Amino acid sequence: MGQLTSVVEANPEVRRVVRQSGQGPWLDIGDAHVIRNAGGRASDDAVRSLLISSWPLGTREFLVIHHTDCRMGMFTDEAMEGIIAERPGEDVSDVDFLTFRDQDQSVRDDVDRIRSLGPIPAGAMVSGHVYDVRTGTLREVVPAV
Repeated sequence: MGQLTSVVEANPEVRRVVRQSGQGPWLDIGDAHVIRNAGGRASDDAVRSLLISSWPLGTREFLVIHHTDCRMGMFTDEAMEGIIAERPGEDVSDVDFLTFRDQDQSVRDDVDRIRSLGPIPAGAMVSGHVYDVRTGTLREVVPAV
């Protein structure tokens, strides 16, 4: 967790750091805004939360953090549709579950999506990482820019 800790220590107001991550509880960085969802993806709702954090609350640094052994990388959207259709019988074919096969690429995709948002404040830093749940290390995939 060294890289994440150094980011937090370098920011006197920890609330100015937002971590977009998966649902796992492995990282605790204190008083930062944490937006969790399945897969740690930059979904529409996560983006909405980032915008709220950035404008009224002054956040200027965003960390996308996915983690190893994430279940979202272990199945496809089609498999998820089948599971849901089989059990409650609902058609969810219009839902993008944001599954992935390449974890590093999913991190890059999410960072690119956040960076491409016009409403993100100028000068906001966005980086992407993968947290290893076995070793506790944070590996940088996309440097902060």
